[in-house]
Amino acid sequence: MKKNKAKKITVAVSAVFLAASLGFAGPADSASGDSWIFSEIVTAYSGAAYPSVIEHADTLVQNHPDSIYYYKALLYKGESLCFLGRNSEAEPVLSRASGSDDVDVQVMSFYWLGRSKLALKKNSDALAAFYKCCEISRSKKISKKSEHYYNMAVYYAGEIYFISEEYGKCIPVFESVVSRGGSYPVDSYSDSFVMLFESYLYEKKYDALISLYKKTPEMKGQPLSNLYAELSLLASKAYEGKNDYRNAWTCCTKAFDSTDVSVSTEGFRTAYRISSSYEKQTGKNSAQVFERLSEKFSSNPELLAEFWARVATDCFENGDYENALSYFNRAEKYDGEKRYASLISLYRARLSGNTLELVGKLEESNELYADYEAAFAEQYAFIGDWSNCCNHGKNAYEKTKVSDDVNLCRKSAYYYAMGLLNCGKINEAENILESGKLIFKKGESFYDGKQKLLARCYAMSGREKKAMEIYGSLNLAGDEITDYAKVLFSCGYLALSKREGLRSNSVEGKYIAALSCFNLKEWKNAENLFSEYLMTNAKTNRGYAVFYLGYCQYKLGKTSAFDTLENFSSLFPGHSLCYSAAIVCANSFISAGDFKKALEQSSLAVNLARSDGEKESATLLASSVYADSGNLDKAISVLSPYVKTSSDFGIYCRYETALLYSRAGKINESDRLFKEIGTRFSSSKYAEESYYRRAELFYSNEKFREAILRFEDYKKYYPKGNYYEGALFYCGDSQRKIGDSRMAMLSYELLLLEYPKSSFAYAASKNLVGLYREDGNYPKALEICKKMLDSALNEEQKSHARKEMESLKVLAESGNDPKIILSKKYESLGKHKTREGRIAGTELAEFIWNAEKYSDAALSISERIYAEQTKSGNIDAECLYAAKNAVILAEGKRHDNDCLSSAGYFLAAAKYSRMGGSNELASRALYGAAETFDAAGKKGDAKNVAENLIELYPDTVHAKSVREFLKR
Repeated sequence: MKKNKAKKITVAVSAVFLAASLGFAGPADSASGDSWIFSEIVTAYSGAAYPSVIEHADTLVQNHPDSIYYYKALLYKGESLCFLGRNSEAEPVLSRASGSDDVDVQVMSFYWLGRSKLALKKNSDALAAFYKCCEISRSKKISKKSEHYYNMAVYYAGEIYFISEEYGKCIPVFESVVSRGGSYPVDSYSDSFVMLFESYLYEKKYDALISLYKKTPEMKGQPLSNLYAELSLLASKAYEGKNDYRNAWTCCTKAFDSTDVSVSTEGFRTAYRISSSYEKQTGKNSAQVFERLSEKFSSNPELLAEFWARVATDCFENGDYENALSYFNRAEKYDGEKRYASLISLYRARLSGNTLELVGKLEESNELYADYEAAFAEQYAFIGDWSNCCNHGKNAYEKTKVSDDVNLCRKSAYYYAMGLLNCGKINEAENILESGKLIFKKGESFYDGKQKLLARCYAMSGREKKAMEIYGSLNLAGDEITDYAKVLFSCGYLALSKREGLRSNSVEGKYIAALSCFNLKEWKNAENLFSEYLMTNAKTNRGYAVFYLGYCQYKLGKTSAFDTLENFSSLFPGHSLCYSAAIVCANSFISAGDFKKALEQSSLAVNLARSDGEKESATLLASSVYADSGNLDKAISVLSPYVKTSSDFGIYCRYETALLYSRAGKINESDRLFKEIGTRFSSSKYAEESYYRRAELFYSNEKFREAILRFEDYKKYYPKGNYYEGALFYCGDSQRKIGDSRMAMLSYELLLLEYPKSSFAYAASKNLVGLYREDGNYPKALEICKKMLDSALNEEQKSHARKEMESLKVLAESGNDPKIILSKKYESLGKHKTREGRIAGTELAEFIWNAEKYSDAALSISERIYAEQTKSGNIDAECLYAAKNAVILAEGKRHDNDCLSSAGYFLAAAKYSRMGGSNELASRALYGAAETFDAAGKKGDAKNVAENLIELYPDTVHAKSVREFLKR
C-alpha cells in the first residue's frame, strides 16, 4: 500500500574489517600481490567496510591491470559505491566491470548497474541493465549465487514498471516473483505482493486479486503478519469495487491487530467508513469499530486524534460536513499536544463560514485561493500528509506564477517542492527549487528552507558533495544537522560526521556518530554510542546497532560480545547481518578458547549463508575451528564434500586439506593433493603455490632429497614464478644439508646472481660463506662476505658480516688455521677470568661449533664462560655474549635429547638477547624453545612461546616458520 511517509536521506551502514574468515581468499601472498589485495577486498566487503573495499580495489586495479581479479575488484568497488549512495560514481565502474569474460561477473555487474541507475532515477536505463542481467542469466550457465541476482533483477524491473505506472506490465512480473517467494528476501517478497495487489486495483482486475488473496494462507509471525494485514486492506478495496461490502468489511478487520500502526489505523478508518455507509449490507455498525478502536489505542490518544482527524477530512471531501465537524471535535478531544489544532481550525473555518464565506471548497477564481491552498499545503506538511501537501502546494504554485506577492510565491514553491520531495519526486522538486532562484533571495524568507530542501535533493540523488557544500553554509538545527552528518558520512568525512551527529542531539544523529567512530576504529567511543542508541528503544537500524555493538566489544576483548551476538539471528530473523554476526561471534569464542561454542556459531553461519560464497567462508571457518581445537580429522571431514568438486572452492579446499594433512603428519596424503592441484588444475590460481608447498612440505619434515626433487620441479614449471627465489634458496639449503656442497654452492650463487636484492640474499650469502670456508677457499668466501654485508637487513647482521670479513681476511692473508688463531687470542686475554677473554672465548666457541657441529670442546668453553657471564656483576655488559653461549648449550642439550634443559637454555638466550637489543637472536632463540618444548611433548608451553614470538617479532623469518609450526 502506498504510504505518505516522509522520504529521508538514507546512508549505507558501514563497518570495518571483520576477521579474515569472513571471505575465503586463497593461499597467502605478499602484501603487495594481487591475490593478497583481493583477499582484503573480500574481507572488507563481508564486514560491510565499503570505504575499505573501494580503497583496496583502486590499489589492485591501478597496480595489477592484468590480474585475474581485475574485473571482480571493479565489481566489488561498484557495488560498494552503490551501498554508500555514490551511484553516479558507481555507473562507470560497473560498466567497466561488465566487460569481464566471467559470466557471473557480467550478471552481477549489470544488476548493480541497474541499481545505480534506478537510484539516479534513470529508469529506462536501469530497466535496460536489468534486462541485460536476465538475458545473460537465461542464455548462459551461471552459478547459484548469480541466480539470486537474476531473481532480484526481475523484481526491480517490476518495480520500475510500477513507478512508471505501467501496471499492466507489472502484473506478470510480480506474479512470477510471488509464485517463487522462496527465492527472494522477505522484504522484496512482501513489496512484490503489495505492488501486485495495487496493480490489480489500478487495472480493475478485482477477480484476479481476490482469487490470489483467497489462495494466500493467513500469515503468522513478523514481518509476514503485517504483510497479510496490508494485503487484506487491498483486498477490501477489490471487494468494494465489486460492491461486496460485507467481505470488504471483513478484510478490513484483519488489519486491526497489525503491529504496523499505519496499517492498523487504515484498517479501522476503512472499516468505519464502510460500516457507516453500508450498515445494511455489512450487518455491522460504526459503533462496533469505534469500540475496537478505543480498546486498541486506549493508551495512545495521539493515534486516536490522528484517526478522527483523517476520518473527518474524508467526510469533508465527500461533502458530509455534519459528521466532519463531529469527528473534528473528537480529534480535538484526544489531541492533547495540539498537533492537529491548525488543521482542525482551518477546516472549521471552511465548515462554519466566516467573513470570507469559505463553506465547501474555495473556488479557484477567488482572489484568496492561492493563500488558502498554500495554507493547506503548510498544514499538511506539518502533519506529514505529503500527498495532500503536494496537491495543494501545486494548486498554490500554479496560481502564483503570475502573482506579484513574492512571499506567497516563495511559500507556494517551497511547500510544493517539499511535497514533491517527500513523495519521491526528487527531480521535479529540484526543478521547482532551481527555477525559483529569482524569487528566493539570500537573507529573505524561505531562502534557508529552500537551500535545505535543495541539499536534500542532491543527497537523495547521489550528489553528496554538492549537498555537503550547501549544508556547510547554513545554520542547521535538529534533523537538519542529522541529514548533514549523513552526507558527511557518505562522503567519507568521518571525523566531521561524528561531530555533527553528536551536535544534532537526535537519536539518529547518535547512530551516525557511532557509525563514524566505528569506521575510525574508535572502538570504545563506538561501543558507548551504540549502547546509548539502543537504550532509546529506536527501531530503525536496531539490528545494525546490535551487531556493531557486539563487534566493538569483540575488538575490545570483552566477553560481553558473546551475549550481544550469540542470539542475533533469533532476535533479528532475516537481517542482512545475521551471517556476519555468527561469524564474528565464532571468532570471539575462538579467541576465548571456547571451541565448542565457536563450532555452534560457525555451523549456524553455514545455515544462515545467503550465497555460495558465504557458505564456503563459513565452512572454512568451521574447519579451522576443528583444526585449532586439535581435531584435525574432523577439520578434514568438513572440507571433504567439496574436495571432490572441480570448482574454485573445491580446488581451494584441496589446498587447505593438504595443509591439514601436513599438520597431522600425513605427508604422503598432503603431497598427493598438492600434486593433484598442480597437475590436474594447472590453470588454477592455486597451482603454482601447490607445487611450491609440495617441496616445502618435505623440507620442513627434513626429507631433503625428496624436497630437492620437488623444488627442481617447481623451478622447471615456474621459471619466473612468485616463489622462485624461495625455491632456489631452500633447494640449495637441502643440498647443503645432505652434504652436496657443490650443488648447494651453485644454487646459492644463482640466487645471488639473479636476485641480489632478494629477502633470501643474506641467508644465502651466509651459508655460501660457510661452504667456501669449509672448502678452504678463503678468498672466495671473503668475496661472498661482501655481498653478505650488502644484503644485511639490520645492525646485528651487519656486525656479523664485518666480523666474518675480518676473520676471513686473516685467513686469506696468512693461511693459518683460524681455530688456532682464536684459541691463542682466548688464552692471551685471560680466558674466562676477564671480560675480554670471555668475549674472545665466545667467538672461539661459535667458530668451533659451526665448524665441528656438536663439538664437546665448544660446549666445554661455552659452559665455563656462560657461568661467569651470567653472574650479577657481568650480565649487563655481556648479555649478548651470554645469549650466544646459551644457544650453543641449548643446541647441545637438544642433540643429547635433553629437551627440557635445551628449552631452558633457549629461553635464557631469548631473555639475554632482548636485554642486549638483538631481535634476530631473540627471535631465533624463542623459535628454538618452542620447537624443543614441542619435541618434549609440552604442547602448551610450545604454543605459548610460539605466540610470544609472533607477538614480539611478527616480521622475522622465525615468526613465519613458527606459524607453520603452529598449524601442525
